[in-house]
Amino acid sequence: MQRVEVLPGEEVVRQGGEGDCFYVVGSGEFEVLATQEEKDGAVPRVLQSYTAEKLSSFGELALILFRPLFVL
Repeated sequence: MQRVEVLPGEEVVRQGGEGDCFYVVGSGEFEVLATQEEKDGAVPRVLQSYTAEKLSSFGELALILFRPLFVL
């Protein structure tokens, strides 16, 4: 297990990226945005958004299913 400190506004993972870690939030909160790429190259549209708090986790499904990162 390795501790990672993340600054406000810093991106930890990106939807569709390689899922090679499981993260548990020790303190603070994080925002999750599920987006849909636009065909014309426009800014991706946010489909889902939520804020998670201490002891929330993410990244486990990509590790278990050997798939790119995705949001449920």
